[in-house]
Amino acid sequence: LTLVKSTTATSFDSVGDVIDYSYSVKNTGNVTLAEPVTIADNKTTATCALSGDGDLDVGETVICTAVDYVVTQADIDAGFVTNLATASADGTDSNEDSVTVNAIQTPALTLIKTATPTTYDEVGNIIGYSYELTNSGNVTLDGPFTVTDDKATVKCPPFGDLAPRGMITCTASYTIVQSDLDNGSVTNTAQGQGFFDGNVVPSNQDEETVTAIQSPELSVVKVLTKHNDVDSSGDVSEKDILTYTITATNSGNITLTNVTVDDSLTGDNTTCASVAPMGTCVLVVNYEVKSSDIGTTIQNTGIANSDQTGPVEEDEDVPVPTPELSLSKSSTYDDNDSSGDLSVGDEIDYTITASNT
Repeated sequence: LTLVKSTTATSFDSVGDVIDYSYSVKNTGNVTLAEPVTIADNKTTATCALSGDGDLDVGETVICTAVDYVVTQADIDAGFVTNLATASADGTDSNEDSVTVNAIQTPALTLIKTATPTTYDEVGNIIGYSYELTNSGNVTLDGPFTVTDDKATVKCPPFGDLAPRGMITCTASYTIVQSDLDNGSVTNTAQGQGFFDGNVVPSNQDEETVTAIQSPELSVVKVLTKHNDVDSSGDVSEKDILTYTITATNSGNITLTNVTVDDSLTGDNTTCASVAPMGTCVLVVNYEVKSSDIGTTIQNTGIANSDQTGPVEEDEDVPVPTPELSLSKSSTYDDNDSSGDLSVGDEIDYTITASNT
């Protein structure tokens, strides 16, 4: 007996695919063999047609057919299905014949990355990241499964094998720094990997952007910090030196650039290239009281501005009093002759008092 086994299937790529088998059995001996002809196959069962007269004559061929073989995940992982068959009739066995059908293997890994929360507004906020790795191919992938992220260290659970459509979740966290607030967002990119047949299976790259809630704010305080009382009058007067300190404070949550502080009275100004949150830019100015200031209020405004904010200002008013002098005069006398009246020879004492009122 000579057995020739064949299939019309050329490949397979999914669980549930079917492979058909056909067996051609020919009496290649020199004696007639009594039927039936049977097939032994290690993957399926087969039945053979009868020749009609109950015998398989010399040179005669019968065709046998098998129940279709249904592909399993193990077959796809192995990369092929090979099955062996032999035919028998009337105590005679055929040769062993085999057919191999190859799998189309497509190892693939898909990464989906998400972030919680989706916004931040201060240094120290923590962003949590979740990484879903899904076996999107048709073969079982081997671990370890890892994810690399350009801003965080990712932890993945220990996992041996991941069947198609299986998923594992990895996690990481990132702590917001000042530059993240200044930049307005944090974007980071991640990629996962597993293994198949000893080779790396990379996932797609996935990135997630978390947006900053930026609150630029600038405040200014102007204070008369020193009065040099030149004439020691106790009041603000001509030629006295007034020292003002103008402090611009970054009271927002992002770094401010080109912070300017101006003094309206002296025209003095300064610029700070950058001021971090809660940082300051300070201008100190001196002003000499003029005669024209006497009897008025010296009005002085401190103005602060930056690239990220509008101008803010604060006034510091210093009253300059008008000098006033009052005069009073009184007299007494010594009654030398005890006449009881002012008479020749009596001495008169005058007291003249000038008061700064």
